[in-house]
Amino acid sequence: MTHTSSAPLTQCSRDTDGVTGLGEQQFMSMLTKEVIPQLVRLEEETADLGLPLPVNSLQAAALRLCELAVEKDLAQCRHCIAALVREGYAVERILLEVVQPAARHLGQRWNQDSCNFADVTLGMWNIQQVFTDLAVTMRQSAYGRVFAGQQAPSVVFCTLPDCHHRLGVQMVCAFFARAGWTTQLAHARTEAALVGEIADFGPTLVGLSVSSEADLVKAAGFIRRIRSLQKDQPGRPLAVMLGGPAIGVFPELASLTGADMLAGDAPEALAAAERLIKRDANRGPR
Repeated sequence: MTHTSSAPLTQCSRDTDGVTGLGEQQFMSMLTKEVIPQLVRLEEETADLGLPLPVNSLQAAALRLCELAVEKDLAQCRHCIAALVREGYAVERILLEVVQPAARHLGQRWNQDSCNFADVTLGMWNIQQVFTDLAVTMRQSAYGRVFAGQQAPSVVFCTLPDCHHRLGVQMVCAFFARAGWTTQLAHARTEAALVGEIADFGPTLVGLSVSSEADLVKAAGFIRRIRSLQKDQPGRPLAVMLGGPAIGVFPELASLTGADMLAGDAPEALAAAERLIKRDANRGPR
């Protein structure tokens, strides 16, 4: 059940190595307990917004990509995306308006019982491979930002241990890498290991993605622990951005976590982070 991308892995896409290295039983457990419930929740949250049915070409492409992914045709999935690139659509739009909605549509199909476990498993695998291809393209065409008097800022993106909703955080990471940030995806089995990975990287910013109320309850303590890494070090305190589906569902709880910023989609997260960096550059150490 392994499909390999012909494109080289980047920092943002190498997270897929952790999936391919899982044993079959562990991988199936992850899909049953984490991935599929996340898809269902995402579909239900979107349905509650009363959004119109897809009408434009990108929305139609998202439905088509979902269909091709379920049909287990990775080559046609890639052909679908390549056609959009040839038509002149920006990679960012394809990610946000095609790839991400395709995963949401897959959750809808599971919720409606119109596809089985194997369909969801391989469908998500194919969507992940399409994302990996696009992330490589974004890195190769990185345009970078200029931060006066500063080296490129750095960011670590992560989820809490035992969370497997990784596509969204990978997408945000790709947007930051394209904008010239030094990026890292952290993924550890324990919180202590995750904190250690962040400490080793020494980022300007940590982006934490949360998908449930339970994640938000844990997030406050986690944020305190990673900020304590710098208690004996000079300079600005570590900034923390909180994102993911849970912040829209539980906004009051999200506001109590102690994060510096709350962000929705990838462009919003990048804009908020750049405002923070420029503000700090103008006013000196916090």
